[in-house]
Amino acid sequence: MMLSGVVLAAQRGGVAVVGSLGVQTAAPDFVSGDPGPLGLQCGGVDVSLLQADSSDPTGSRPSHSRLVAGLLACRSPEETTYAGVGAGPGGQWGGRTVYTTAHMLGGLGFYEHRLAGRSYGELGFWLRPRAAVGVQLGPMLAVEMGPSAHVIVPVIISQRGAPPAGQFEGILGIDLAVVFGSVAPVPWRQ
Repeated sequence: MMLSGVVLAAQRGGVAVVGSLGVQTAAPDFVSGDPGPLGLQCGGVDVSLLQADSSDPTGSRPSHSRLVAGLLACRSPEETTYAGVGAGPGGQWGGRTVYTTAHMLGGLGFYEHRLAGRSYGELGFWLRPRAAVGVQLGPMLAVEMGPSAHVIVPVIISQRGAPPAGQFEGILGIDLAVVFGSVAPVPWRQ
């Protein structure tokens, strides 16, 4: 979500509270030997800043650049913890009320799966592409919903006890974000 208090000159922005339901495409398995999918519940915060069109110094034309910084954490009942923090570029298209947006965050990610004194963990580069359809509900409130993916390219892998079957391969999710600020490509006008 974007917070217009963060706005500088012709730029706008916001702060979003993000909730996500995700499924691990494969998860480490200490019991059955079958590393099947595993559900996760996630939550986090995105901070966005819209760049004014460089060819329009007044900022009256639609913005199509969006810089995003985000933090996301996930848990599952099966003793899985996942977290990522990063920043990256994005864009958006549409009008004042309904728009689409997409961005790619890159940063640092952590994953750990524990069961009965055994554990498997990864620490490495985090990638989170996300696309959404957004609706600007008023001058300072928007809602965005769409798919996301979460991947860690491991730099450090740790395990305690016998190794599990399989390893973490990523998360596919559906995100819902409530955005505080003006984030549609065309600024809201009363």
